[in-house]
Amino acid sequence: MFNPDSINDLRYYTEKQIIDRKSARIAARDFSVPVVAMANADGGYLIVGIEDDGTITGIDDQEKNLNELLRVPFDYCVPSVTLESRNACVSR
Repeated sequence: MFNPDSINDLRYYTEKQIIDRKSARIAARDFSVPVVAMANADGGYLIVGIEDDGTITGIDDQEKNLNELLRVPFDYCVPSVTLESRNACVSR
């Protein structure tokens, strides 16, 4: 079972209808597609800052884009979508 508090699950759990990983470099318009898909599926986990292969690229250098991604449910979704966000810190 998927555990959103497990870094290994966030990195390696098989992506499917309710779990998707996205680079923090993704364009806001492109990010709206999985946001709407998750909303239509009654929720899920969009993990930003971890690539599809499990590589952690993070969000540190993407502050402006991250703010745009957080606006996606309001700017690109009609009606707007409820979004809950959490930040996780990983030490290397």
